[in-house]
Amino acid sequence: MPFRPTNATVFVSANVSLCLGLLGCDNDYPIAPTACDDWCYATQRADCEEDDSPDDCVSECEETALGRQHPECESAWITLSQCYRDAPDSAFSCLDDYSEPENSLCLEERRAGAYCVSERAGLCFDKCVREVEACGGMLADCEYQCSASVAGCETEQLELDRCLEHAPVTCRTDEQPADVPCCEPLVALLRCAGYEGEGCPAG
Repeated sequence: MPFRPTNATVFVSANVSLCLGLLGCDNDYPIAPTACDDWCYATQRADCEEDDSPDDCVSECEETALGRQHPECESAWITLSQCYRDAPDSAFSCLDDYSEPENSLCLEERRAGAYCVSERAGLCFDKCVREVEACGGMLADCEYQCSASVAGCETEQLELDRCLEHAPVTCRTDEQPADVPCCEPLVALLRCAGYEGEGCPAG
């Protein structure tokens, strides 16, 4: 699962990784490259305006990356990192000024990482894939939203995602759809979050 780095501190480790991985330098430095060094080299590929320097990227990765937040998913994360690293630079483009993978890149590895985190994250990822195939857009943009949740409403969120798994895809437009997919579990989630408005239409 991707992340967008924001701040910084580790410079030496990232540059050691660059030396070893790209130039085949002799390694006299005692710190070996980390999985986050590999992740940053594999993902920051489109030379986008907001892409961080290697040290900033590694620092953020150590706090937010899939394999760091969910140690039980480290193997899936490393597999995804290797898949990204094997891809050409042309498989990445800028989204909101950050490097992001193209929609079709490493789909199975991204899916495995999401389902490793939780059923809800996996169902959300599958929904994102269907939406992008039907409506266009960038998968990474939708993928980020799968990590968001309403505290205390995890059960309601999971029920909504389970319902949406079998619902037809509704592309987002300026017009309100005639039928809201999975209205009842959606309203249940909204009410869990404090919504006090009307429920689903009768009939």
